Amino acid sequence: MPLVLPKFPHHWSELSAQAKGLLTPNEDKKKKLQKPIQEDDSEAHQVFRAAHLHSSSIKRNVSKKKSSTKPSSSQQAEKKIQKGPSASSSSEKIVRSAVTSPTPSEPDEDDMLPGISSPGSTGVIFVMDRAMANGFSYDDPTWANFGQGAPEVGDIPGASHKPAVIDVAAMGEDVHEYAPTTGVKALRAAVADLYNHTYRKGMDSQYTFENVCIVPGGRSGLTRVASVVGEVYVGYQLPEYTAYDQMLSVFRRLVPIPSALSAEDNYKLHIDKLKENINQMGLSVLFASNPRNPTGQAVEGSELEELVQVSRNGQTVVLDEFYSWYNLDGQLGESLSAAKYVEDVNKDALVIIDGLTKNWRCPGWRVCWVIGRLVTKGGPRVIPEASGASRADTLRVYPMSGINIPGPERYPPGIQSPDGDRTT
Repeated sequence: MPLVLPKFPHHWSELSAQAKGLLTPNEDKKKKLQKPIQEDDSEAHQVFRAAHLHSSSIKRNVSKKKSSTKPSSSQQAEKKIQKGPSASSSSEKIVRSAVTSPTPSEPDEDDMLPGISSPGSTGVIFVMDRAMANGFSYDDPTWANFGQGAPEVGDIPGASHKPAVIDVAAMGEDVHEYAPTTGVKALRAAVADLYNHTYRKGMDSQYTFENVCIVPGGRSGLTRVASVVGEVYVGYQLPEYTAYDQMLSVFRRLVPIPSALSAEDNYKLHIDKLKENINQMGLSVLFASNPRNPTGQAVEGSELEELVQVSRNGQTVVLDEFYSWYNLDGQLGESLSAAKYVEDVNKDALVIIDGLTKNWRCPGWRVCWVIGRLVTKGGPRVIPEASGASRADTLRVYPMSGINIPGPERYPPGIQSPDGDRTT
């Protein structure tokens, strides 16, 4: 079947220069970025330069087709470190490790399986890999992880309780069975009750377990939604959580269209500008994090209500709300969610992704959810037919198992809001 897309007047070359520049910085921008790095002799920049020299020369160093007796730039950097007066310092050990160890994004071709390409890596993954190689662990108080938005996982007075013991035997043998692809009913119902209690008190339209799908992590939730997007243009903004660009480039049916937010107003998303992009670019699906990762900007109040209104006008809005309780400027104990402005949970084309990762401070549990509209008995619907999705457009079609582990199903006895208020 041929690929049929809505009319889109813009070619890649006609995208906004700002968005294009963020995706493919030209040589002048590279030189401007590199110049201060070369002049800065701080330990942090020594680490960065060493890693940069290594990553740019690794293919040449490992190539079997080419050979040279001249020391490579990474080898020269290694010699310089060894000659330093305090080569045993921890900072120089990190520099040496960055110089002499392969980067995850550029492995030796001989290490790859036939027919398998390197997935690459983000800066966060590279830094975590190097940190682990140099002794980082979560139980070492001399280290702090600023790279993953890692929350404090210990008990905090007034916050929701975390179970210390889970009695698996009391749950019976069925707890070890395969779970439904959308997750076990008890957990899905608890998530629905959480949203109804927190955001939809007094409203006629309420979420049920059928509106909820359980997924093993936020990235899995985003990927699961993207997997059922049809042959349409998908809009997202830059800067954004790095997984968006990677995820949207994997699925060949959809066409990702980035637009750049402006540094002049702290990368704020303006709904009027978003609507303009929808009309000019023919966008059918929108992905965004709110509050935004990594800038912290949030769409709230009347603007958030207006964004939800977009989901009633032929577009599907997918919101990543993992930082919804990190509302530092609002009233203490209040969270931020588009669920508050949904008129009909089974008509508005709004999809929300959240989980225990950030707000409940349990990233290691890998328990998250997708909540959205129904398609009769087919499970949570993601894309309305007007947006060009395939007929099998439910979250359950993507080959990813649901969650049936004992803890999350009964954690806690009714899911609590992060401030400790029991909601079910």
